[in-house]
Amino acid sequence: MDALSKIIGNKIRALRKSKGLTQDNLSDVTGLDYRYIGAVERGEINFTMKTFEKILTSLDVPLHNVANQLTTDPSHPHAHIEEWEQLIAGLSDEQIASLLHALKELRKALE
Repeated sequence: MDALSKIIGNKIRALRKSKGLTQDNLSDVTGLDYRYIGAVERGEINFTMKTFEKILTSLDVPLHNVANQLTTDPSHPHAHIEEWEQLIAGLSDEQIASLLHALKELRKALE
């Protein structure tokens, strides 16, 4: 599965363990099969937002808390977007184009 599924799954596992729950305990509370919860935690399956909310509600964790944590996690694919936006704020289109060109050249050099 994709990197985001693994990141979210790891976060769910960490939250579950921080509450002292087993997958079986969480299964009892959510009504989801413990094998399904295990697959979610391993990032092996895509799940619906409804399922995600059900798990978080059962763990007594607000969705917005997890969303904020995910986007500040350096391993998250979009973790640095806000920082990039701040760096280019106020630049002209021409300056942004020049910066983008320089980044592309730097990336080539690093490969």
